[in-house]
Amino acid sequence: MSIQDFVQTAAVQLGADTQKVESAVGGLLGMIRAGSDNVDFQQLMRQIPDAERLIPGAPQSAENDALSGLVSLARAALGNVGTTETLRSLLGSGLDVPRLRTLAFLFFDFAKDSAGGALVNRLLRRMPDLQVLAG
Repeated sequence: MSIQDFVQTAAVQLGADTQKVESAVGGLLGMIRAGSDNVDFQQLMRQIPDAERLIPGAPQSAENDALSGLVSLARAALGNVGTTETLRSLLGSGLDVPRLRTLAFLFFDFAKDSAGGALVNRLLRRMPDLQVLAG
């Protein structure tokens, strides 16, 4: 299954817009990239072609928008994992917390099928907060 197929399937399961799901998946991937060993992350990206395109670009200033406080709290709660733009993508996706949790579970299940459980478990061990999010 491609990343686009995953996004479409997840959107149906969550009853959500595909753009919201893409944004949230990009946020998850950005957090994984920021908190993981580059070799492991690149191995994951080789197994999930085109997934890296979902990751937000360079961080931008979040000083004057409504998400800035929430992003700051999330960064602190998640051990400062991920860039501000990555967390903005996740939190600003428009998905509520229960849907984000379900999406994280679905994504890591998809990643295990695509890249193998050993790699995904190794990535998650380095990021216990994401492990909690994914259930």
